[in-house]
Amino acid sequence: MRDDQERPKSHGAEHSELEGSHEAFRYRPQRRPATELAFRPVCRFQLGGRYTAAREVLDISPSGIAIVPSERAKLRPGQVIEDLRIEHCNSEVWAGSAEVVYAHEAEERVGLRFTSGQLNMRSLSFRDELIEQRLVKSLYQVRTDERLLPAEWRAGISTTRHLLESAKSVMEEMERGEPSESWKRNARRKRELCEMVYQKWWPVYRDQLLAMDTLSQQLPEALRETAMEYAAHELMPLLRECPMHSRAYDKPLGYAGDYMLMVLGNADELEGESLYGCLLHHTVQNFALGKAIVARCHTAGNAVADTLRKDRATHIVSLASGPAIELKQMLEQLPPLEQPVELTLVDVDEQAIQYAYDSLSRAIQGREDGHLIRLSCLNFSIGQIMTPVDEDERRLVQDVLENADLIYSMGLFDYLNRAVAVRLLRRLYSLLAPGGRLFIGNLKRARDCSWAMDYAVHWQLIYRTQADMIELGERMREPEANIEVTEDPTGYCMFLDVRRP
Repeated sequence: MRDDQERPKSHGAEHSELEGSHEAFRYRPQRRPATELAFRPVCRFQLGGRYTAAREVLDISPSGIAIVPSERAKLRPGQVIEDLRIEHCNSEVWAGSAEVVYAHEAEERVGLRFTSGQLNMRSLSFRDELIEQRLVKSLYQVRTDERLLPAEWRAGISTTRHLLESAKSVMEEMERGEPSESWKRNARRKRELCEMVYQKWWPVYRDQLLAMDTLSQQLPEALRETAMEYAAHELMPLLRECPMHSRAYDKPLGYAGDYMLMVLGNADELEGESLYGCLLHHTVQNFALGKAIVARCHTAGNAVADTLRKDRATHIVSLASGPAIELKQMLEQLPPLEQPVELTLVDVDEQAIQYAYDSLSRAIQGREDGHLIRLSCLNFSIGQIMTPVDEDERRLVQDVLENADLIYSMGLFDYLNRAVAVRLLRRLYSLLAPGGRLFIGNLKRARDCSWAMDYAVHWQLIYRTQADMIELGERMREPEANIEVTEDPTGYCMFLDVRRP
């Protein structure tokens, strides 16, 4: 290539144009003062055939250390040390030979240069931070929590943990006596084994959860966060084998109650790498709210089916649609359509939309009248619906959502405070066609599981009562609207049912 030809565009600086330091003329690895470490390193070495006492390390680098001098074992520049050992947190992190490069009595330090390999500073720092941040601070926090939290409450956590350990022990014993092929590949057998233990264990475990709920309500508000951290620290190691408990706690998509939790809650087959994990999955599905997330799908699906018109096309909007299990179930049971139907899914989670779109597309393709069903998706947040950032977003909301015959949501309002909930309701109501319907779900608190959700897996919901739901409807300030509250078969999921004239 000629000098006058254009060079290809670089993603970094040209090597020929890089400059070195204007201050230093000799590279020296950066040293780290030992005072910056949570745990101070020490060293030992042989002199005269005997190991010296532990010497304090003053600073450390990949290529050497500075140590405190000793009157009894003086070192001189140029002296070779054949057996130097450096310890950190009572573990040896480097061993080899070194040479004394300086000995300043006035500065009270002796410099040693390694002559048989470098020390891994990255590993040293990681060990230091790992032990300090994750272990020592954790232990300190546990001791602090134990001083702050009432003894009776902590004893209750210990009892809860013991019940989980007992269930785990029984399931592990059962697993050892049951060929893995008979339960891992047989969904019915898996459920049967879990049900056998569940019938005996659940009543005792339920009573303990109720007791913890009562004890926790007596805690001062200032201790609530501390109690939640303590409960999770003690119980999550035993709950993690359950795919629902672990996903709720870890929140891999950044928020609680994601679409996969709804899939797991509605799953026919129990999930888990162990029978104990499957037992916990079975337990969650049989919680009051576990049953409610299944029942509300049928209630919402019935609302969709009831909205379908025989005289014209129908537009249905599912807000925070998640996996859209209720729509799939409805499409599998719905009689042949007479008029076109538009199904619009709205969710902030792109993965949820993809899952629902794939699932519903298969269900639609399996129907002879599938050509009458139009499925569309909008990857929007409720903020974009309430307050579009620009004209394009405003127009998109109007084009996709306006003149809906039914706008429904099953779990979104479990996470919205009253001010946001009312504001969103007003916006959704404005998007309804004449005669349109809002159908908005919200869970009630259930003592057999709400404590575990709050304290053990940190999955907090905003629970509401029937009176709360009516109040939300009244705060919409739509005097012509007909406002009612409908419950699912379990009684734990209410739907604010608003009809526009």
